[in-house]
Amino acid sequence: MHLFLQASLTFQLVQNTISAGSGLRLSHLRAGSDFQAKQNAQMHTGRPMCELPSPDGSGHKLGVFVVHGGLFDNFRAIQFIGDGVFEQTQARCEGSVPDGCSKNDPENRTLSCESVDCPCTPTDELFIEYMKSMMRQIEPACQQGGADGGSYRVLLVGLGGGALPPYILSHCPSGTHVDSVEYDSRYVTVATKFFGLNLTQGINEVEVGEGGAVVADRVSKGVKYDAVLVDAFMTKSKVPPSCRSDTFVDNVKTLLSPGGVAMQNIVSPEFEDTRDIYRAHFGEDNVDSEDFDSHEVHHNHLIIARVPK
Repeated sequence: MHLFLQASLTFQLVQNTISAGSGLRLSHLRAGSDFQAKQNAQMHTGRPMCELPSPDGSGHKLGVFVVHGGLFDNFRAIQFIGDGVFEQTQARCEGSVPDGCSKNDPENRTLSCESVDCPCTPTDELFIEYMKSMMRQIEPACQQGGADGGSYRVLLVGLGGGALPPYILSHCPSGTHVDSVEYDSRYVTVATKFFGLNLTQGINEVEVGEGGAVVADRVSKGVKYDAVLVDAFMTKSKVPPSCRSDTFVDNVKTLLSPGGVAMQNIVSPEFEDTRDIYRAHFGEDNVDSEDFDSHEVHHNHLIIARVPK
């Protein structure tokens, strides 16, 4: 799950760099008012606080970075090491960085995330523009409750650092339920250990599995949702084919209750073809999109598709 660097910050243009552990730097941050300006720079990463190897040992390591001190104290990010894409997740945690986040290896090696104790109480903030846009769609709807007067239910395909589930639950009425699906189990570990994701049965749950397969399975079981949010990426900012196919989009539509909404974060050039698939299944009049500035190599888009009531 790649969350592109579009953070909203309230600072003057910052040309200096700020260390995170032994290497994370934030540079060239443009001014913005009351957390609304876009951060038009990259978070350059050096040595992470800790890493997790890929499950089979052949893929990218997953690195967790924590800023120590300064204006961005306790600001955190996740990155696939060597992917060439910067952050997959960003979050700010309350208070100063806990002591456990500064644990050093005597031989100056990057530690395994399994050995690091660096808890987080997340602030009630979203730093990514497309996530803010998702919430602008969801928050008014969830206040009205789910279909047929039931609880509002959200399916998130792609957990990442787990920023969206707690934000949804804190801004929607009691009884709201968020199901998340995450292919890479390392993200579940990182989200709960370092980004403050609290899992609660019946309220905030995660299933580890391939997104397209899990969506198909829930269709077969007759499960319904009021919103389906798709934020699933492989490396290099590519959406897995199973999460942007005709079958996938048709299954997403089937999962939605009347009046429900599907939203998918996606990057050009896959955006145009995937939007056409949504239009074919939802109807052209029921599909909109939004464009966002992101890392200069990519163009970030949000597809918004609705099922009429």
